[in-house]
Amino acid sequence: MDVVRRRSGRVPTGLFIRAFLLEREAHPSEIHRALHLEYDKVNQGRPRRERLKPPTWHSFLRHLHQMKQFGLVDLSGREEPIEESEVPWLTEGVVRYYRLTDKGRAEPPHDAWVNWRRIWEEEGYPELEVAARPPSRPPEKPTPPPEKEGLLESVISKWAERKKNISLLKKDLETLRETYSLEDVDDAVEEYEGIVREDYETTGEYQEERDDAWQKVLDTLENAEEEEALE
Repeated sequence: MDVVRRRSGRVPTGLFIRAFLLEREAHPSEIHRALHLEYDKVNQGRPRRERLKPPTWHSFLRHLHQMKQFGLVDLSGREEPIEESEVPWLTEGVVRYYRLTDKGRAEPPHDAWVNWRRIWEEEGYPELEVAARPPSRPPEKPTPPPEKEGLLESVISKWAERKKNISLLKKDLETLRETYSLEDVDDAVEEYEGIVREDYETTGEYQEERDDAWQKVLDTLENAEEEEALE
């Protein structure tokens, strides 16, 4: 597989996905794992502070989704039970494989492989593909009845409208711990706090990673469940 690297050594995620899928269809965790191995090669011999961090799982899935939005990749139709695919953190019961579309295989590679955000800002998504595609996000959850609204809902509403401030958000999380299970939220917060500017070639890449990680914190917060009462 021919892997493109920038002068800094960073591997463009889109082009890596394309190179991997040119050889065969694959499921996302398989591609993500291969991308991590590629970064291991890049970081060999580098001082610890100069090592490059590969995209997180959440960021990688977001990038793959963007490639699907542009019609460059699509589901192949192949599925596997979770126990066979070795990705137990997925919850849908199956792992779905991806393949390149004809547009994704075309030469020269589509510009969205390299910089999807610029293409989106200038041209938007391809209209016909967007019209034929199911919504990119699951339908919004219905507003809970008033008797079920409480502290969690107020915290979620508060941070959906405010700028990122992880220190203040962590204070709000402390008010929820007695009632809600926050293990997944804590993991997402730790992931957000682990993102540092020095690990990214450009400010844009750094900011995009922070935005993805912040959204993951909010998503896990929305899915927080009440602690079961001990009998």
